[in-house]
Amino acid sequence: MEQRLSTIALRVTGIARAERFYSAMGWQKSRLSRDDALLFNANGIVLNIVRRRVSGRVAPVTATPEEQLAEAAVILVYVVRPEEDVTSILQLAEASGGIILKAAEGHPGKPESGYFSDPDGHIWEVARTTRTQVGADGSFQLAN
Repeated sequence: MEQRLSTIALRVTGIARAERFYSAMGWQKSRLSRDDALLFNANGIVLNIVRRRVSGRVAPVTATPEEQLAEAAVILVYVVRPEEDVTSILQLAEASGGIILKAAEGHPGKPESGYFSDPDGHIWEVARTTRTQVGADGSFQLAN
């Protein structure tokens, strides 16, 4: 198996709501999207948003933002470009229907970051790093 990732699939309760959120965040869906799946090109990775099949029971989300962050099995990370601001991306997420889980903060020796969840509870970290850069084409590579 090659060391690469092709697609990230997020399951959502409502395709239309997810489309409104990601469109408001500035994402453009692929023409290959369908009524039951949104597809977004993300610089070599495809974000595939599909409808979550539910059994009719939906567990209420009662966890605090701190608990959601501590218990998250997966966190999607968006690293900002030098001219972008972590706080402005978090504000855009909130204005688009997301929930801020942790405001942007940085400490000496730790880069600035903050967290939000999309309308279906998928957690995103917005981060600034000084050890790597986002390429002109949007690519992100770790330093060797």
